Amino acid sequence: MSLAPFRILCLLLALIALLSVARTAAIGGMHFTDPTIPNNANNFYSYTFSHFEPLSLYATAAFFVGLCIYARRGGQESLGLQRVVTSRRLPLYVALGVLLFAAVGRFWIHQNFDLCVDEYLNEFEAKILQQHHIVAQVPAEWIGDVHAMNVAFQIYHGDATQGYWASGFLPGTAFLNAVFDSLDLGWALAPVLAGSSILLLASLARRAFPDEAVLAANSAVLLLACSPQFLIMALTKFAWPVHLWGTLLWVWLFTHPNRFFFLLTPILGVCLIGLHQPQVHLLVAIPFLLRLLYTFRWRAMLWFGAWYLVGSWSWLHVLGILRPTETGVGGDLRNLALPNLGFPFLLSVFISTCHFITLYAWMTPILLPLVLIAVITWRMQPALVHDSIPAAAITFLFYLSFPHLQGHGWGYRFMHPAYGLLALAGAGGLVAWIRIYKTPLAVNALICSLLFSLIIQIPYRIYEVRAMVRPLSLAWAYIASRPSDFVIVQTSEFWYACDLIRNDPWLRQKPFVFDGQHLTDSQKADLARRGSVLTVGADEVRPFGVFISNPANVPTGD
Repeated sequence: MSLAPFRILCLLLALIALLSVARTAAIGGMHFTDPTIPNNANNFYSYTFSHFEPLSLYATAAFFVGLCIYARRGGQESLGLQRVVTSRRLPLYVALGVLLFAAVGRFWIHQNFDLCVDEYLNEFEAKILQQHHIVAQVPAEWIGDVHAMNVAFQIYHGDATQGYWASGFLPGTAFLNAVFDSLDLGWALAPVLAGSSILLLASLARRAFPDEAVLAANSAVLLLACSPQFLIMALTKFAWPVHLWGTLLWVWLFTHPNRFFFLLTPILGVCLIGLHQPQVHLLVAIPFLLRLLYTFRWRAMLWFGAWYLVGSWSWLHVLGILRPTETGVGGDLRNLALPNLGFPFLLSVFISTCHFITLYAWMTPILLPLVLIAVITWRMQPALVHDSIPAAAITFLFYLSFPHLQGHGWGYRFMHPAYGLLALAGAGGLVAWIRIYKTPLAVNALICSLLFSLIIQIPYRIYEVRAMVRPLSLAWAYIASRPSDFVIVQTSEFWYACDLIRNDPWLRQKPFVFDGQHLTDSQKADLARRGSVLTVGADEVRPFGVFISNPANVPTGD
């Protein structure tokens, strides 16, 4: 068969990459991408998108042009690396490599620092859970200052005499962090789950393609492990790597031939609802649960339905404790633009093109065309791929309703729970390609993509992450090590200073850190009477390379 369709697809993907550069330039030209604007704490994504994505997209375009030329010349010769996809032990080696990369990278690349408040709040809640509580009582003497002592999504509930605070997110991931913290391995949760995700994905691929078990398993794990988003997110304390692992384990149980394991699936599903945000797991599960319905497996449907109804009701009550005033504060479901329709919805569609570009730029390049091939060869794909592709699509389409950029994250984090399913679909596309064309080109293209990721994409993303994380990591280390009772951070003087207002949930560990913008003069005087006070502003953090605010850059609105 002719390879012309594949060459056209390569050129289209190269064109998409080049057109995407124009979008990065458009975002870069907007004022909110400027990190020197005072109090501009909503532009982490827009800054990284406009400063780091163009070079990555140019490289991706060059890759697809080169692949098109290679296919035009035949692409039949062996590259000498075919053993990569024929070794039965490859998934184990890849899993160990991912674990090692993530373990070392947590310290060397990510500085063992929780950059985003989502990461910090997981650790904040973990410290509360270690004391066998779900919320922490705020000492009465600090209730008047509590709003200067917390960060976004850190929920306080109480009055002038008593109250408590907690993370605004469900505590499942925090519980796992607490378990690892109790072993003095708080940094290791995401690396361990990333390594085990590789093994789960390999097992699923073998189950889905029993006739091509080795090829499917090896290609799936390589597509996942060589995608920068997967590797870099494994360095963080976000809930998203836990969601990815949980999704793969849930699908592994759901598709297991042993009925006992199958019946455990909804029990695990209830646990996954409580990891972070309740809708994340449900979005991925929808196509699989619908399969029970249209295949008339009524008993299984009742079993799943009972567990999910009871579990959802239980987690709703937990949310009522964490967010008692307004159950949705800090929650993704409050961000929906669909009820508003009109401009907010159109804005969310516009922004989602940025998110698609990010997803595209942070995956090993051959993954996207392989997923497209799996869609084109739908009738050749097994049921597992038939459910995996809609699961990923539903997840992406749901977040179309969010009229804002994703904020922090490496790659497009909202798609991370379905990332393993995308790799599985990519493996299905590769298997179908080989069955149709019966040429070495498919494997050669996979190998070229993996080499491109290892030599260009991953080192570039390592540079990006270190450049963005290290300055704030050093700033926090400076704040946390001050020999004073209280530290007042002048959050208007440097970028993302508001994310560095971090305190022990029980207020037992000093220094206590305050947001200077939320303190009155009388509160500052009261702190001076209670103990030693140190103020941290632009002059103190400038040596660390943090972006310093420039009041002259405040938008005038003209």
